[in-house]
Amino acid sequence: MKYPWVQSERVGCSRRAFLLGATGFAAAMSPIGSAAGAGIYDAPAALATMPGLKDHASAKGILFGTAIAPTKNNLSLSDPAYGSALVTECNVFVAENAMKWGSLEATRGALTFGGADAVATFAERSGAKLRGHTLLWHQNVPGWVEPALGSGGAEAVIRKHIAEVVGRYKGRVHSWDVVNEGVGDAPVARADGLRTTPFLNALGPTYFDIAFDAAHQADPDAVLTYNDYNLEHGAPYNATKRNNVLRLLEGLRKRNVPVQALGVQAHLHTGEMFVERDYARFLNDIAQLGLKIFVTELDVDDRGAPMDVSARDAQCADLVRAFLDVTLAQKACTAVLTWGIADKISWLNLPPQPLRSDGATHRPTVLDDDLKRKPMWQAIARSLLAAAAR
Repeated sequence: MKYPWVQSERVGCSRRAFLLGATGFAAAMSPIGSAAGAGIYDAPAALATMPGLKDHASAKGILFGTAIAPTKNNLSLSDPAYGSALVTECNVFVAENAMKWGSLEATRGALTFGGADAVATFAERSGAKLRGHTLLWHQNVPGWVEPALGSGGAEAVIRKHIAEVVGRYKGRVHSWDVVNEGVGDAPVARADGLRTTPFLNALGPTYFDIAFDAAHQADPDAVLTYNDYNLEHGAPYNATKRNNVLRLLEGLRKRNVPVQALGVQAHLHTGEMFVERDYARFLNDIAQLGLKIFVTELDVDDRGAPMDVSARDAQCADLVRAFLDVTLAQKACTAVLTWGIADKISWLNLPPQPLRSDGATHRPTVLDDDLKRKPMWQAIARSLLAAAAR
């Protein structure tokens, strides 16, 4: 069957997916458009015996991971079950909040790296890679920063911050989100589509160039990434956002700014149209610039899905499957990360995010509150294996 929020010009039988057997890797093949290929998912008990998503990703030659925090919603990295789930599923981790400016330097000159170091240490002890997130973002900025930027020394303030943070983790970080969400949402007032931020107000668009140059100087081996959201779905404002991000990246590349990857956040929404053709064209345009593509914050806001858990989980899984099938067809995509691996620690289930109108908690990630694998887990595994088989 076809789902109303997915538009595709491809014939279903031309896309084939491994169905996961109890022993892990694929035992049979079926078209994604068939009943066996989409919308039918195994029970958690059957999924529990299968290899982790990092193993499925390795078959494709890419990384799989998630965002982590030292402690969140009473779940700590030292918790045996949670730690085991993370290590089983992931070979790359990103700090959810611990490396943001506000978490590191609430008071000017007084840097505190405890949370960031805990994330880095967990990744290293797990044998996993580490992503840094994020050096410049218009949110989670200490109160002292904006006045400092406006005092005439904006470039020095930015360079000092980036040198200190990137320098501390030099050689330990796979990639850095250098600028996060620097393009505004449509409609935007600026003709260039950029978001009005303290950094833009102080330096104009050259703040992008400064930030990427500073990060490259601090760690020449890290993959430097521009990260943004609202790039995935099919509404007109999504198309505008894609065009403005593409225009930004084209300009940076023409000026030889050392940007090397685009981070597609992939905060998906059930009920919103996903147009495969338009999204695939955008990814191809990004790849043509010579950039890598990372899926950096994958999850699903399920407010558009029914309350029934089985139906809701299936709808979320089907949307993720459609999104990843297109994304992983692009060879430039080399990493997929979710924004939290279990529902109970998802940002969507914590204030100030709105609850569902029916009062049910969101089910946005691959593991449930008991750390059991959900249909979304199997949808990701199927996409990874199908991509590896191409």
